[in-house]
Amino acid sequence: MVFCVITEYRGIRFIAMIRDGIIEDLIPFYDDEKPKAGDIILGKVSDKVPGIQSAFVNLGEIKAYLPISGDSGIKAQDELPVLITKEASGNKEAVASSRLSLTGRYCVIQQSKGKPVFRISARITEPDERKRLEDGLKGLAEDFDIIIRTKAMDQDMDLITDEIRSLMDKLSHIVEIAPSRTVYTRLYEADMPYVTAIRDCRIGEVTKVITDIPRVYNTIRERMPDVDISLYEDKMLPLAKLHKIASTVDSVTERIVWLKSGAYIVIDETEAMTVIDVNSGRFSKDKSREESFYMINSEAVSEIARQLRIRNLSGIIMVDLINMKNRSDYDRLVDEMKQVFACDSQYTTFIDFTRLGLCELTRKKVRRPLREVLNDA
Repeated sequence: MVFCVITEYRGIRFIAMIRDGIIEDLIPFYDDEKPKAGDIILGKVSDKVPGIQSAFVNLGEIKAYLPISGDSGIKAQDELPVLITKEASGNKEAVASSRLSLTGRYCVIQQSKGKPVFRISARITEPDERKRLEDGLKGLAEDFDIIIRTKAMDQDMDLITDEIRSLMDKLSHIVEIAPSRTVYTRLYEADMPYVTAIRDCRIGEVTKVITDIPRVYNTIRERMPDVDISLYEDKMLPLAKLHKIASTVDSVTERIVWLKSGAYIVIDETEAMTVIDVNSGRFSKDKSREESFYMINSEAVSEIARQLRIRNLSGIIMVDLINMKNRSDYDRLVDEMKQVFACDSQYTTFIDFTRLGLCELTRKKVRRPLREVLNDA
């Protein structure tokens, strides 16, 4: 059972996904009018940098970096609709794309580069299910690319088809009206982060939502009428403290994270990568040496996956696990990694073990790290 708590702490609003009393994911957001990932805005090209095949687009309140191909024909002062794909982070501008797309619960609809493409999420591995989805949906890819998301697995075909057609209609309308709109117009506003988080939660199906923010309560009731939501009104005990959101937020700047077994991990963020070290600490060695090491590493892998989500760490991640002698133990650990990373809404990939035995991971960057958000608050 997963339930969602949406509240405010330290001047920032948070979405917490909680399972069995443990916060598994923590997403900060601002309930304001600033452009965000997923918005489509009619921008104006301010600078073009041919040497690195890129341009910068003025979106009104913000500026965005726009990768372009050499034959794109885009030039300074051009007005064009762009999709914000990444929000600004640190001293880096937001990233935009001139290839527009809309994301739903079951699919992504995207402008085609040529012949429309139909793809199914690699996380859907069952051959019969992939065939069912391809046979039932591939024919819809006539004007736009269609990407079938993991959430479509085992879902009713009519439900997925209706969403595909609805998103296609919306994207067609955006493309049609863009030339007649004034520069910096927001042509499409993405769902608020809490709506997206509830819709796309990969930890499990969200069964209940609790919030103490009336606007959030009203928005979810309107946009997601099937969701069980309640408005928390106890002023004596803040919602952030009741569900340990406050203590979790306060802990994200700490390097050391203790595990239940007495072992611990050390997390160091650098400009180039995140380095995580696993230590045995006060682990009680009731079992054999090798079994103890495997148990520590296994517990650490689960907590590392959780910390990546909560702290929103991304890019290259190197993990120094406790060395094990048996190859079979490493294989078991890799299977566990793939399982826990599958619960992450941001694509996280196990690459390999290096020659020095370090575990190499990558995690797709979508939002700013929580530490950075807290520093700016």
